[in-house]
Amino acid sequence: MVELKKVFDKFDTNKDRKISHEEYMQVSGESYGRCKHGKEVARAFQVMDADGDGFIDFKEFMIVNNDTGRGGGVRECWVVIPTL
Repeated sequence: MVELKKVFDKFDTNKDRKISHEEYMQVSGESYGRCKHGKEVARAFQVMDADGDGFIDFKEFMIVNNDTGRGGGVRECWVVIPTL
Protein backbone atom coordinates (compact mmCIF):
# COMPACT_ATOMS: atom_id res chain seq x y z
CA MET A 1 0.00 0.00 0.00
CA VAL A 2 2.94 2.33 0.63
CA GLU A 3 4.14 1.92 -2.96
CA LEU A 4 0.65 2.61 -4.29
CA LYS A 5 0.47 5.78 -2.21
CA LYS A 6 3.79 6.93 -3.67
CA VAL A 7 2.48 6.40 -7.19
CA PHE A 8 -0.78 8.17 -6.34
CA ASP A 9 1.19 11.10 -4.94
CA LYS A 10 3.17 11.38 -8.21
CA PHE A 11 -0.13 11.92 -10.05
CA ASP A 12 -1.58 14.24 -7.40
CA THR A 13 0.69 17.13 -8.32
CA ASN A 14 -1.29 19.81 -6.48
CA LYS A 15 -1.57 17.62 -3.33
CA ASP A 16 -5.34 17.97 -2.97
CA ARG A 17 -5.66 14.19 -2.39
CA LYS A 18 -7.34 13.54 -5.74
CA ILE A 19 -6.19 13.10 -9.32
CA SER A 20 -7.74 15.32 -11.98
CA HIS A 21 -7.77 14.69 -15.74
CA GLU A 22 -5.17 17.44 -16.11
CA GLU A 23 -2.83 15.92 -13.51
CA TYR A 24 -3.09 12.53 -15.18
CA MET A 25 -2.32 13.99 -18.59
CA GLN A 26 0.62 15.98 -17.22
CA VAL A 27 2.21 13.01 -15.48
CA SER A 28 1.50 10.54 -18.28
CA GLY A 29 3.02 12.93 -20.79
CA GLU A 30 6.25 13.01 -18.79
CA SER A 31 6.42 9.21 -18.42
CA TYR A 32 6.29 6.13 -20.56
CA GLY A 33 2.61 5.23 -20.66
CA ARG A 34 0.14 3.54 -22.93
CA CYS A 35 -2.75 5.99 -22.58
CA LYS A 36 -1.95 9.53 -23.56
CA HIS A 37 -5.04 10.43 -25.56
CA GLY A 38 -7.98 12.33 -24.15
CA LYS A 39 -10.49 9.67 -25.21
CA GLU A 40 -8.54 6.93 -23.37
CA VAL A 41 -8.21 9.10 -20.26
CA ALA A 42 -11.93 9.87 -20.33
CA ARG A 43 -12.70 6.14 -20.54
CA ALA A 44 -10.30 5.36 -17.69
CA PHE A 45 -11.87 8.04 -15.52
CA GLN A 46 -15.39 6.86 -16.35
CA VAL A 47 -14.53 3.39 -15.07
CA MET A 48 -12.42 4.47 -12.08
CA ASP A 49 -14.41 7.45 -10.82
CA ALA A 50 -16.87 5.51 -8.65
CA ASP A 51 -18.55 8.58 -7.13
CA GLY A 52 -18.75 10.49 -10.41
CA ASP A 53 -17.06 13.66 -9.15
CA GLY A 54 -14.55 13.83 -12.02
CA PHE A 55 -11.56 12.96 -9.82
CA ILE A 56 -9.85 9.78 -8.68
CA ASP A 57 -9.30 9.69 -4.93
CA PHE A 58 -6.94 7.27 -3.21
CA LYS A 59 -9.69 4.79 -2.38
CA GLU A 60 -10.76 4.61 -6.03
CA PHE A 61 -7.11 4.39 -7.09
CA MET A 62 -6.57 1.43 -4.77
CA ILE A 63 -9.67 -0.38 -6.06
CA VAL A 64 -8.50 -0.02 -9.66
CA ASN A 65 -5.00 -1.20 -8.83
CA ASN A 66 -6.25 -4.23 -6.93
CA ASP A 67 -6.45 -7.34 -9.13
CA THR A 68 -9.97 -8.00 -7.85
CA GLY A 69 -11.05 -4.38 -8.37
CA ARG A 70 -13.30 -2.99 -11.06
CA GLY A 71 -10.47 -1.78 -13.28
CA GLY A 72 -12.05 -3.54 -16.23
CA GLY A 73 -9.20 -3.26 -18.71
CA VAL A 74 -8.21 0.32 -17.97
CA ARG A 75 -5.61 -0.56 -15.37
CA GLU A 76 -2.95 -0.49 -18.10
CA CYS A 77 -3.74 3.21 -18.65
CA TRP A 78 -2.06 4.10 -15.37
CA VAL A 79 1.56 4.90 -16.02
CA VAL A 80 4.09 3.14 -13.86
CA ILE A 81 6.04 5.89 -12.11
CA PRO A 82 9.37 4.92 -10.56
CA THR A 83 9.35 5.64 -6.84
CA LEU A 84 12.73 6.98 -5.86
